[in-house]
Amino acid sequence: MFDFYKITDVNAAQNFFSLIASGLNKNTEKAVFVNSILPINSKEHKRVFWVFPSEKENDIEYKYIPLINLPFIRNVLLSTYIFFEIIFKRNISQSTDIVVLDYLRFSVNLGATLACRIRRIKTLVIATDLPGEDVFEKTFQSKIRNSFIFLLNYDFFVCLTEELNSVVNTKKRPSVIIESFANENFTKKTNLIQDKYDERVIVYAGGIYERYGIKNLIDGFKRIKDENVRLWFYGVGSFVEAIQEYSKLDGRIVYKGVVQNEDLIEILSRATLLINPRPSNEIFTKYTFPSKNMEFMATGTPLVTTRLPGIPEDHWPYIYFIDDETELGIFNTLNTLLQKRKGELHSFGAQCKEFTLANKNNIIQAKKIIQLINQNNC
Repeated sequence: MFDFYKITDVNAAQNFFSLIASGLNKNTEKAVFVNSILPINSKEHKRVFWVFPSEKENDIEYKYIPLINLPFIRNVLLSTYIFFEIIFKRNISQSTDIVVLDYLRFSVNLGATLACRIRRIKTLVIATDLPGEDVFEKTFQSKIRNSFIFLLNYDFFVCLTEELNSVVNTKKRPSVIIESFANENFTKKTNLIQDKYDERVIVYAGGIYERYGIKNLIDGFKRIKDENVRLWFYGVGSFVEAIQEYSKLDGRIVYKGVVQNEDLIEILSRATLLINPRPSNEIFTKYTFPSKNMEFMATGTPLVTTRLPGIPEDHWPYIYFIDDETELGIFNTLNTLLQKRKGELHSFGAQCKEFTLANKNNIIQAKKIIQLINQNNC
């Protein structure tokens, strides 16, 4: 459907919550309904009115909320829409149904939580990150903003890290820590050594920002002398133009733009290494687990990343870490890994995929959410 409407920026949140919906659907006999907000903003799309038809996939009904793509008006209407959607939902059973919300969608949650209180329906919120980088600031504006965000009342919390739970779950509601969700369908996808690119390709996919360690990565990569190595970037962000300038000086560095997720998975599977150079000393890294890390791990291609505080210890044996995050440290890490035989790298990636899909897939992870609800007498 997104292909038909020429929408290419389907964001990580859409993929993340679709995995949750699928996992919940596999763990309960109850029907799962999804009200989805289109991944569209006024900066990138000039069209004002957006209406998508509902669709059903794997017994899950997806309803796309009509959108008026104008600042402020968009959020007010979204909140109003979801309020009446819950208020007038006739087939909701007040004693057993749960409304699942995205913690970062404050404007929608405002209407949803109000409607749920009126209907006496319990809410479960999934927090993937802090609600803005000013959450710890003591300015008057941030205090007012945060007071509204923390005012909303949820019955259950699912957080990616313990540290995040300590910040957002201020009322100590029942909670569970789930770092992320790997796509169970990846068990059907192959990662064969004979399908790898002829060159040794290192791929970064995600937000293209200098603060995410992109410049350090490029400067470290440039030290590698092997002409048969490539560094490819996929995504959007303010550092794209800088990457294109680097490409003029070193043709091995290429910005590849934005591709559909299915195409990206094939690219990731054919690559030699997948990298996330985000600096681990940023305060916000302990409050989140990058969803792209989990997706990388599930492809079967080795993940190279900094030792982010949000990465649980049971993941460590299956990841190549950058412990020295300087330009020279990144060079040394990549140079060492590129000296390894292709078979050794491929075997390491295969073990990571096996661990990830056996222990972190969306069906297993969603079962923890069901247990959280059942254990608290809902």
